[in-house]
Amino acid sequence: TSFTVSYTTDDPVSGSVAFGTKDSLNQVALDDRDRKTGIAKAYRIHYLTIVNVTPKTTYQFTITSGDKNFLDKNAPYHITTAPTVVNTTSTPLSVSGKVLQEDGNAPPEAIAYLTSETSQLFSSLVKSNGEYAMTLDTIRNKDLSSLLTFAPNTLLRLTLTAATAESHATVRANQTNIIPLIILAKDYDFSTSSDALISLTPSPVATTSAATESARPQFPQREEVSEEIATPQILSPENDQSLKDQQPLFRGKAL
Repeated sequence: TSFTVSYTTDDPVSGSVAFGTKDSLNQVALDDRDRKTGIAKAYRIHYLTIVNVTPKTTYQFTITSGDKNFLDKNAPYHITTAPTVVNTTSTPLSVSGKVLQEDGNAPPEAIAYLTSETSQLFSSLVKSNGEYAMTLDTIRNKDLSSLLTFAPNTLLRLTLTAATAESHATVRANQTNIIPLIILAKDYDFSTSSDALISLTPSPVATTSAATESARPQFPQREEVSEEIATPQILSPENDQSLKDQQPLFRGKAL
């Protein structure tokens, strides 16, 4: 009973979708963030959910981005909604985590996409603090004919798309409750870990009372630690250096 249209633009512009069945595009949908006000605002990441549509029906739509109208090779885009499913006994799967930019701030706009070899593409807007969450209780197989239940070791592909950068991560179905922190423009493979990562928080902070090394959840390691980073190093500021900047830069190397 719904489908989503998402895309990115080089500059912030307003966006809307005109849609309908057969030859009539007599309905208009705004970005999800503009629903309450009914006023189309300018974004670079665009996310529009078309609701209250009929199952197993072909719809056509066009995208209005700024002052331009976009078609699919001079014709409206087409999409066929999924059929009604009688059996609704799928096991819900929760996916959550956090994404930040390299400067430590949350991206102003971003979308989280999730899929597997056998499933449809699922998506959700990322919150303003960088957190994302999806409950996959309605996710279907690729042809949308039935609900899908993931085996614990099913590989899932997560894509986080912001206006200027994108990250990709691979995770197993039993590791999705809380995915470790992701930094935009970097790619991750959490699937090589034999343990589920559900006990990790998105941004763990070490303290003097931190758990012993054997008790900590371990990330996959692909190479030996070189001698030059065998111990943490503080590169900036120097020892006893005074700071005048209200936002000083701290640099260093972790293990």
